[in-house]
Amino acid sequence: MSICLLALPCAALAQVADAPTECPLAQTEPASPPDGRPPLGPLRRTTSRLWGVQLTVSLPPIVVPANVSEAILIPVTLLDTWSIADVRSFSARMSINQRPIAPALTPLTILQRPGRESQVEVPIPDINRTPLGLPTGPDPGMQVMLDLEWTVECFSVALDEAAAMRIGWPQSWPDELARWRGTSAGSDPADPSISPLRDAVRAVCGDDAPPLAVAKACVRAGSQSLRNPNFHQGSPMGVFTRGVEVRGATAALRDQQGTVADLTCICVALLRSAGLPARAVIGLANESDGPAQSASDKELTVWGEVWLPQCGWVPFDPDRVRGGVGANAPLVQRWGGFGTEADWEQWIPITHEVNIFRPTPPGSANLATVAALCRLKTQVSSGVAGPTDMLLQTRVANRGRPQR
Repeated sequence: MSICLLALPCAALAQVADAPTECPLAQTEPASPPDGRPPLGPLRRTTSRLWGVQLTVSLPPIVVPANVSEAILIPVTLLDTWSIADVRSFSARMSINQRPIAPALTPLTILQRPGRESQVEVPIPDINRTPLGLPTGPDPGMQVMLDLEWTVECFSVALDEAAAMRIGWPQSWPDELARWRGTSAGSDPADPSISPLRDAVRAVCGDDAPPLAVAKACVRAGSQSLRNPNFHQGSPMGVFTRGVEVRGATAALRDQQGTVADLTCICVALLRSAGLPARAVIGLANESDGPAQSASDKELTVWGEVWLPQCGWVPFDPDRVRGGVGANAPLVQRWGGFGTEADWEQWIPITHEVNIFRPTPPGSANLATVAALCRLKTQVSSGVAGPTDMLLQTRVANRGRPQR
């Protein structure tokens, strides 16, 4: 597997360096927009908006061995159907023990990995080899803080559901969809707990429903699958470390409680079990709907996307579907939270990479697992047992004018 690397000082402009059984439905030849390119046919982009995103990663005091090249890694989506990140806009600022570090010592690198999510890598300077002007004496550890910023254009969605309902199942799926059809962190389509939901979907759809109908039935069933969909285990620090709280489909269904992220994992597993490619999206969105939304209201959350033949990736929000779509709502009817949404330009994708991480300091048995948005390149030591934990904070730095 090849990896493309480009590095430069962060003050400058960054540069881009098997499948479940399908339902026996009508067959069509696939027409596939490449992953991340504009949608096709009944699916289209409408308006868009520019956003400035900032992630702040704070590490507790760490000690990096002299022979270790340590760095902070953050997965990012550069080119998606519903967002396009400006690779020239990425910049990073790092401080150690509250002292700013020169950009030349922290060259930002964007790694593009075929078949996997891209990621940003920012090295932590080796204080044993590089004079940083830090106090001398016994090494108490470095307290590192990283601010990563970039600009992304996000699009709203329009889906012609009548046209999409006339599209049948493909004879084959594009190769690039393979990783979105099998098991991934938090979503296992072969898990036995998914079977009752899949049976319920088949009972609603029958054996000759088009992919769009099956997709909507899956999202509704998954969105309504937990008795307690607002359960938060939380963090003793008051904010989630490394990402957003998530247990995954199996644990959430077993305990019948979870978060919106868990509802998304359930929907993704169910969609894959029914034969449709699907994936989770970690990003920033408003806590509530309505005209009073502001950029400062945005918090980390998780939503989903399902791939439909001759269309591409269709976004959905399980929380909206759960709250606004009745159990008997017709599949041919337009649903809030699935497909067409004028405010999808307000939703800011960050990554499709879901890495579930459990903090393990003393007393961590009651800490939430999280979908991590950052990690260290190697393992360094800290003052607590287990992996060095990180505190991740996100915010919208600015909101540009509508673009289209």
